[in-house]
Amino acid sequence: MTEHDIHTDRSPADPDPDDLGPAEAPDPAGGTGGTVLLVRRRRVPALGFWIAVILAVAFVGGTVVGFLADVRTASGLLYFGVVSLFVLGLPVGLIAAIVDAILERRRSRRDRRSRRAADPVGG
Repeated sequence: MTEHDIHTDRSPADPDPDDLGPAEAPDPAGGTGGTVLLVRRRRVPALGFWIAVILAVAFVGGTVVGFLADVRTASGLLYFGVVSLFVLGLPVGLIAAIVDAILERRRSRRDRRSRRAADPVGG
């Protein structure tokens, strides 16, 4: 008796999926391999964008403060910018991330409640 005699769902002519490479192997979920289209529901920039803006503003602000403090070397201006980034930018970015997490949690709770209220069966 061979392996193909035991497994009747696959004929001897079908290749073993373990022998195929990743590009040739059949999709285990049975998907058709179609295109996935992601849709943004809101026109609000993502959190990463806002944190990048906060860090950039802190760096530029620190560099300007260094320039106003009569620091004229590139290393001195870079020092002021990086210190400002860490002292101002990172804490403000952390606060923005926490606020975004709280708002997202409230939004998901509200969506769950509205789905439950719209469900005529009630779950």
